[in-house]
Amino acid sequence: LQSLVKADPHDPEVRFRLILITARTADFGKAYALAEQALKEFPNDPQTVLAYALTSYFTTHNAAAEAAYGRLIRMEPDSAQPYFARGNFYTDLGRYNDAARDFAMAVAKDPNNYANHYMYGVVLLRLNKISKSTSELKKALELNPSNADSVYWLGRISLRQGKQQEAIEA
Repeated sequence: LQSLVKADPHDPEVRFRLILITARTADFGKAYALAEQALKEFPNDPQTVLAYALTSYFTTHNAAAEAAYGRLIRMEPDSAQPYFARGNFYTDLGRYNDAARDFAMAVAKDPNNYANHYMYGVVLLRLNKISKSTSELKKALELNPSNADSVYWLGRISLRQGKQQEAIEA
C-alpha cells in the first residue's frame, strides 16, 4: 500500500486503505499521523475524514474525532453511515443519549440495515428504555435472522424482566 501511495499520491482511496491497515496493526500513532497528512491533502474526501475521525479517537484526540464526525455528517447528510459511526464513538465514550440520537438518525436514513437497529437497541437498553430497545432488537432480527447479538440482548432483557424461560430460549 505504501508503494501504491507513492505511485499515485493523488488517490485518496489508497491512502484510506493504508491508514486503516496501519491502524489494524495497532500502530495508532502512525495511523493518526497518516490521517492528518491525508486530511490536509484530501479535505473534502469523506473516507479521509472518516479515517481521521477514527484515528483521532484511537489516539484519544476525542474533540478532534467528534469534530471530524460532525464534518462527515455535514458532507454526507443523507447517509446513515456517518451517524452510525458517530453513534459508535459516543457509545464508546458512554454518552448514550448522544449515541441514541445518532443511531435513531441512522435508522431513519437506512431502515433496512439491521446494524442500525441493533446498535440503537443496545444503546436504548443502556438508557433503560426496555420497550423501545426490544422493538429495535426485534427489527434487527427481522432484517438479519442470524444476528446472534440481537438474540443475546433480547435474552438479557427477558432475564431482567423475570422471564427466565424466554431468556433461556434466547
